[in-house]
Amino acid sequence: MPFDIDIHSIAANPKKAEPGHFRYDFRYLPALTSELETKAAGARELSFLWQPIAAVKEASLQCLIRKAQLHAII
Repeated sequence: MPFDIDIHSIAANPKKAEPGHFRYDFRYLPALTSELETKAAGARELSFLWQPIAAVKEASLQCLIRKAQLHAII
């Protein structure tokens, strides 16, 4: 289940013949209980980084961390 969902509008792009539309971003809060070996899944490369909560510097992620702490999720 997503931890945070963001919805925002994307303007039409005439060069690509794309109409205006909405973009939905889903953020998840995974937790590990042991070491994890990561591998690419098929032809699609996945980009992610596991790090301690105290090392997170991005403001939007810090906001999610505070929200999770407030609700005793982490």
